[in-house]
Amino acid sequence: MAQLQKELAEHTRGAAELQLRTESAEASLSTARALLRKLDTEHRDWQTQFQELTARKERLDVEAANAAALLVYQVIFLLDLLMKKMQHYILGQLTLF
Repeated sequence: MAQLQKELAEHTRGAAELQLRTESAEASLSTARALLRKLDTEHRDWQTQFQELTARKERLDVEAANAAALLVYQVIFLLDLLMKKMQHYILGQLTLF
């Protein structure tokens, strides 16, 4: 009988230890699940920001190309205006002779 009581006590201690380990593992799993939910939310936020930045970059590329084209047009316009003024000046000088 004493042997059975001893074995029962050992099994009871073992069961208590397993219960504590189980509770600790469940707490760890709960924490891990919460972290995974946060990471999922953060991942979705990053994807949204990446899509917004990609669209913004594409708009900026078009705007930069338009600005470059406008600058080229303005330079050509100013050079044409300068050439006309120089021709007018030269023709005016030639008529003096």
